[in-house]
Amino acid sequence: MNTSRLQLTTRLARLAAPPRRSALSHSRLTPSWPPIATTTLTSRRCISEPAYQPPQPQQPHPPTPPKSNPHREFYYTFGSPVLKVFLGALFTYELLLFAWLKLENIELARDLKGQVAALEAQLAELTQRK
Repeated sequence: MNTSRLQLTTRLARLAAPPRRSALSHSRLTPSWPPIATTTLTSRRCISEPAYQPPQPQQPHPPTPPKSNPHREFYYTFGSPVLKVFLGALFTYELLLFAWLKLENIELARDLKGQVAALEAQLAELTQRK
């Protein structure tokens, strides 16, 4: 019985010892140590311990909806109409300003033509006197 127990312990010692590595078997991608399950022999029973399992990544929490902001809600609801009214007012202002300046230029041209005509008449009168 002692010999079978001695053989069993030497066999377990060989299993528990890390294997010798050669240049070809050394790989970081597929480690051959530690074994998948380790076995411990205690008095008449065999306990199997599971191998190390890396922790599972935690699932991200579902995004919480943002709190409603009254200013954002106002512009989200009425932003397009406010923009349309603002652009319409700006267009109307620019159109009226252009029309006003055009009428002023027409009036100024008429006044200048009248002054030129008056000066030509005065020049003609002065040249006839001499």
